[in-house]
Amino acid sequence: MMKNKYPDKVYSSNNPVGKTPVTWRVMAMLLAIILMQVTSGLAQAPARHPVSGKVTSPDGQGLPGVSIIIKGTTNGVASDVEGNYTIEAANTDVLVVSYIGFVTQEVTVGARTQLNVALKEDQKVLNEVVVTGYGELRRVDVPGAQTTISSKAIEKTVNTTIEQAIQGRAPGVYITQNTGAPGGGISVNIRGVNSINGSNEPLYVIDGVQIQGSVSPSGSNPLSTLNPSDIESMEVLQGPSATAIYGSKATNGVVIVTTKRGKSGEVRVNYTYLYSLQTAPKSLDVMSLQQYAQMENEYKAIAGGTVREEFLDPSLLGEGTNWQKELFTDAGMQKHQVSLSGGSDKTTYYLSGENLNQEGIALGSGFNRSSVRLNLDNQARKWLTLGANLSFSQTDEKLSTNQNSIITSAIQMGPQIAVRNLNGSYGGGTVTATNTAEQFAPANPIGLANITTNELTRRQFLGGLNTTFHILPGLDFRSSFNTTISYSNSTYYLPTYQFGYQKNENATLSNTDGINTFWSWNQMLQYDKQIGKHHINAMFTHESQEYAWKNITAQRQGFTTNEVIDLNAGDLNQSSTAGGQGTGAMESYLGRINYNYADRYILQASFRTDGSSNFGAGNKWGYFPALSAAWRVTEEPFFNVPFFSDLRL
Repeated sequence: MMKNKYPDKVYSSNNPVGKTPVTWRVMAMLLAIILMQVTSGLAQAPARHPVSGKVTSPDGQGLPGVSIIIKGTTNGVASDVEGNYTIEAANTDVLVVSYIGFVTQEVTVGARTQLNVALKEDQKVLNEVVVTGYGELRRVDVPGAQTTISSKAIEKTVNTTIEQAIQGRAPGVYITQNTGAPGGGISVNIRGVNSINGSNEPLYVIDGVQIQGSVSPSGSNPLSTLNPSDIESMEVLQGPSATAIYGSKATNGVVIVTTKRGKSGEVRVNYTYLYSLQTAPKSLDVMSLQQYAQMENEYKAIAGGTVREEFLDPSLLGEGTNWQKELFTDAGMQKHQVSLSGGSDKTTYYLSGENLNQEGIALGSGFNRSSVRLNLDNQARKWLTLGANLSFSQTDEKLSTNQNSIITSAIQMGPQIAVRNLNGSYGGGTVTATNTAEQFAPANPIGLANITTNELTRRQFLGGLNTTFHILPGLDFRSSFNTTISYSNSTYYLPTYQFGYQKNENATLSNTDGINTFWSWNQMLQYDKQIGKHHINAMFTHESQEYAWKNITAQRQGFTTNEVIDLNAGDLNQSSTAGGQGTGAMESYLGRINYNYADRYILQASFRTDGSSNFGAGNKWGYFPALSAAWRVTEEPFFNVPFFSDLRL
């Protein structure tokens, strides 16, 4: 019998500790330490007790809805309508008391059970500087209707164009997507429609460069070249007193866009990758193949006619072709965005690059944008500041051929028509033995979307240089030159085809080239002074503008093959050209003065006169005066309603 190499060891309970194995001794020591720590922790746990109090404004009025949170935790309460609160807290806890429009306070509880907090108004909010037409003003000094949209708000949603960034963030502004194509035209109406026949699009001012909003007949969007991720803030000017400073161009409102700029300090590098999925829209409820066959059979039984052989028993049929499902599909969108910013006390910079690729949910559509931006600021002297804004972008759009028509065709197409025939050709409506249409059917929308070429390329350069002279404290002179150069090229090619009885026997190719240029030169003198309770801001500006546009379209038909998409491949005798060009200029003088007394009474007056080549003969100058006033009732001693942080009349 083999001996056990490792004989079992048996220890009785009366063995001395010194005889206990090392493993058991270590475990016993650890258990004792754990018990000591738990006991110590329980003994040292701070006791909580109820703390009550009232949160008030500087004038002693209770503030409702104030947030009271224990610092470093998510435990907190809100004050009631009279400003009272109760919270469970320990002596060592710190209460963080915060309310919109007031300075946040931190208070240590200590042994107190009654803790009242008096909040102070946040003067930073009142003194916040916002961009207005031609210059900047303290927010409290703006009497008209103006909405600010910050970069933080913009970054919360996925925006292909800057108009989408406005949607839902400015009261009284209506955004309409005119086409389902990515990057397609978007209408922006500020406080309703102002013209029946003319454009209702607002004026966009991007770092001083003026761009008149418009939607081209093709459904494309000229503002789609701008990268929303470069935006620092947007100001939507709605009231007539706010927009009058831009004269005749501001009839439909103004959107002022300020792009991001560098800040002194170490280099900040940000990279963002975004992927999102766009889902196909909900389909309209249309007939299945069985329902369509039953309807046709009932019609022929009443009107007379022979029932199709394939429709003799509708119950044997399947669902047929779902044309909406064939046309629409889920589509992805991805975006790469990188930015570098930083600089010294003298010079700061912001450099960004972007590539956006958005597939269309409708067959045959897509959008791609690449852009780069460089913003520079330099404090050359104590009395001299230099700045530059430069951007270049290119967009490539695939436009569904007359997209609204394709969608309508998909709804009208019968479920008995196949997208493709057995031989691979595109299906279409059939004819009877007498060469009449078996049923109405438009041209196969899937076939058209696949064989038609409809592309648009845009290249746009926006640039601006500015110089600011600090003449005296509060007195600045600024001169700026801005320019925009836009080039576009579109190609439309409809080849020959036959989809059932629908056919096109003569292919058409059309090429259009266009170029638009704009420049403006602005000289502005601005004065800002605080004298006791009186605050004065005055501005005088002279501005010159000029624009020019030119386009040419060449078209040919009579192509011998669909494989070569080139004008030279068409028939010279079936060619045509068209084009146009135009120029315009404007010279303007404008001034504005703001007066504020004790942040309570605000008065603003402005006057602008424009001399424009677009005005009629003998009446080349237009005049645009404006006057507005505001009374901040919340600043009056008799107004003791804490629900209002800023009430104006």
